[in-house]
Amino acid sequence: QSLRGRDQGPPARRRSAAGLRGLAGENGDADEEARQRLLVAPRPRIAVYVAHVQELVNRDYAERYPRLTQPTHRADYISAKWCRVVTEDARGGSRSVYCFICPQDGFTKALGHVRAGDTHKADLWKRSAKHARGSVFADDFGNCSTTHGIVYLR
Repeated sequence: QSLRGRDQGPPARRRSAAGLRGLAGENGDADEEARQRLLVAPRPRIAVYVAHVQELVNRDYAERYPRLTQPTHRADYISAKWCRVVTEDARGGSRSVYCFICPQDGFTKALGHVRAGDTHKADLWKRSAKHARGSVFADDFGNCSTTHGIVYLR
């Protein structure tokens, strides 16, 4: 294999670039607007998912812990491949990872192919667990969210 063949990246990356070229039309020039729509499409749905998680936690705290203040949840886009949903206590003293969400289709060495919208349980602060538990594009978000985190695999 030549050096040129090895520098092209994983096969999934080549296919997705070809798919973006196919959106442009007959002349083959990549349409930048279509490319941006594909990259930004999951962001509003991720915001809806974070609001859903916050609502779950607020209801649980109102029923079980009425005197405590609820933690807040926010989305941190840590790279083009991952969005980390962070739980932060009311005083701002401690943070933990609620889950990881993949904002775009891609390929990673550890996980293989990942799809846009996949929800992964947190393994560490900077690493997601191997298998997707749900999707932010599902009507019920894959029924994987609880007040304390993502469900385990069954």
